Amino acid sequence: MRVLLVVGVVGGGVGRHVRQLAAELVGAGHVVVVACPRVVADRFDLDATGARVQPVEVGVGSPGALARTHARLQVLARGAQVVHAHGVRAGAAAALAVPRGGRSRGAPLVVTSHNGPPDGRPAALTYAALEAVVCRRADLVLGVSSDLVQRARRRGARAAGLAVVPSSVAAPATDAQREQAAQELRAELGVPAGAGVVLTAGRLARQKRVDVLLEAHRRLRTDRRLGAPPVLVVVGDGPLAGALREQAADVGGVVHFLGHRQDVPRLLAGADVVVSSADWEGQPLVLQEALAAGAPVVATEVGGTADLLAGAGVLVPPGSSADLADAVAGLLLDPASRADLARRARDRATRLPTGLDALEAALAAYRAVLPDPGTTSHGSAGVAESSTTDQDGAPMDLSAVHPTLRAAAQKVPRTDLESRAVRLLARAATAFVPGRRVAGVSRRTVRHDGLRLRVYTPSRPSGAGLLWIHGGGLVLGSAAMDDLHCGETARDTGVTVVSVDYRLAPRHPFPAAIDDCHTGWRWLRAQADGLGLDVARLAVGGQSAGGGLAASLVQRVVDEGDPVAAQWLFCPMLDDRTAADRDRDAADHLVWNNRSNLVGWSAYLGAGVGAESLPPYAAPARREDLAGMPPTWISTSDIELFFDEDVDYAHRLRAAGTDVTLEVVAGAPHGFESWAPRHPMALELLTTARSWLTDRLATGAP
Repeated sequence: MRVLLVVGVVGGGVGRHVRQLAAELVGAGHVVVVACPRVVADRFDLDATGARVQPVEVGVGSPGALARTHARLQVLARGAQVVHAHGVRAGAAAALAVPRGGRSRGAPLVVTSHNGPPDGRPAALTYAALEAVVCRRADLVLGVSSDLVQRARRRGARAAGLAVVPSSVAAPATDAQREQAAQELRAELGVPAGAGVVLTAGRLARQKRVDVLLEAHRRLRTDRRLGAPPVLVVVGDGPLAGALREQAADVGGVVHFLGHRQDVPRLLAGADVVVSSADWEGQPLVLQEALAAGAPVVATEVGGTADLLAGAGVLVPPGSSADLADAVAGLLLDPASRADLARRARDRATRLPTGLDALEAALAAYRAVLPDPGTTSHGSAGVAESSTTDQDGAPMDLSAVHPTLRAAAQKVPRTDLESRAVRLLARAATAFVPGRRVAGVSRRTVRHDGLRLRVYTPSRPSGAGLLWIHGGGLVLGSAAMDDLHCGETARDTGVTVVSVDYRLAPRHPFPAAIDDCHTGWRWLRAQADGLGLDVARLAVGGQSAGGGLAASLVQRVVDEGDPVAAQWLFCPMLDDRTAADRDRDAADHLVWNNRSNLVGWSAYLGAGVGAESLPPYAAPARREDLAGMPPTWISTSDIELFFDEDVDYAHRLRAAGTDVTLEVVAGAPHGFESWAPRHPMALELLTTARSWLTDRLATGAP
């Protein structure tokens, strides 16, 4: 693929991201041209990436220079299959240079928005004007935080999604390394015994709001609970350095300004608490480094910070020195909480996206905006957003949806998997869902035999276990997207939950997914003693495609002679013959329709969809003899695509002698318990389901 990267004058985080992306693209065999100011190319050594660097003064200079930039970008774009601009200034320049309509339509344009609007009315107005150009003309707008994605959608972007920003941090620091770093930092600064070290790092500009941290420090130094007042360490340079030093003198206490340092990770590892007090952040490198350093973090809940930390930090409202001081003091007074956050931070650091993850996501975005084979012009990304019309423009029938669910149902994005663009972009988006934590439940990631497993351990484990399998039509999704469900299930039931990150079709067709789930099951049984579990009290569950895989896995392990205490199936995708029945297409079911169903099954089974026979465990509803299956709980809805196959499977299990509980929710679209988990109907279903699971996995249960 021939890719043109367009970059203006950017800061360190954006520049490093572009450099890494260029290097990864070149390393994967793609032809990359980077159009950027010479100063940017030199600062980030872009020539060393293997890309061809073309000096272009993007976004700077006089009107004459801007005209030359425009002409130069037009020439460079003609040789590209995809243009990828970074930042709204570079994005607007590329959007104006690349023809967007008619026969002369140029290469599709992807723009990554790395920053929110700047301070000051003139700058904010300029930003808004450039952003309008980007959203009107780009084929796809990516944002480094969810608020930037929503902003692009509000401003009319035809397609928008979350950018994957790779982490370039080192391996997580060990306890010994943290202890050594703390000793060195305290010795360097002469920190008195008993005094905590609070550290912030970054450019000393208004966005970082170090002034708010200084006011929090004023409160902390007079907090008698702390004994010795803490020491504040400020790392970095910037235009506000002088003013902040003056403010620090007025605040009093001990404040060290260290200026620019090359050893920021070591400094972060040596701090008792690391603070980000910014008004806005995307996915800042300093917080990535803090996670790898195992530093307890207090950060303002802005931009992409919450998604980046994913529970491995304390979040406070922006602009409040009182809330910031309270959070820092709470950690300084509680060594156990600091140790817990340090553990969470290092765990989170191991799950940050890598350069290869970012490469895969970028290529998925590029393919999403490229025309399908056989077309002759560049189309839009075609990403389906929230819609109230079907593919032919006819209104979707919401009358069958429960009245209290209609508003939420209309907001659920239509996942039109028939569109190649949507498949690629949706897969990239669901692959990098930020994790969520549930209080009272620890979560860790285990790698076994090439497979990733997420383990959720409740504070009061019951000794029972559940292997959980996520949904996604066999072609989308990740274990992380079910963090909330798995965590709350563990919390509410006492069951230890293990979630499988199985391989997805079409890259990995049958039997890859079921084999991975089987590997997860074997690991759960093998590790039962270490996890404190009773092998006679292990269940298998899943939702949608994951429910279908769970049913197939149960059939397989029962055939192998393993005891399974229960199967727990939410709206399971059980029968490929539903997808083969084209008469079902007209119903256009909400959330998951039969056209997408055919895409999913075809990706998994190839030409076997609807065939007279299939291999064992390929589609669980195909099994004729269901004798010997464990007690089963199945939920479905009377208005969803899988209703008939779910009810039929439940009846067949019951006829074969299995104890079956079938829950049919009236008027609920597919998977509503996931996209409306706080709705009363979802809460009722989940409570009922978890009560059933608790009873079935109780000691001495039949």
